[in-house]
Amino acid sequence: MKRQITVNFNNIRKQALHRYDGLVEKLNDSVDEDGKISIYTEEIQEEMDDLRMLIGTMACCSYENDDEFKDVFSEVYPNDGDCMKLFNDKDE
Repeated sequence: MKRQITVNFNNIRKQALHRYDGLVEKLNDSVDEDGKISIYTEEIQEEMDDLRMLIGTMACCSYENDDEFKDVFSEVYPNDGDCMKLFNDKDE
């Protein structure tokens, strides 16, 4: 039997917006006069990790028997071990 979990989807979407805004603020602050971005990866690591988690959570959410709101994560990553790419995964 499949276990159902209740998710506060509104909160997930709000958190994604906050993390995106934080990331954009850091990136905008790092743009030089030539339009290049210069920022250390650790300065945006938390936002990138949080966005990955939030987007992945939203992608997994579904309504049973509703093809308009299905688990798209499993469609995009159908094989065991497939998953979203990691930002700054050199240490992994």
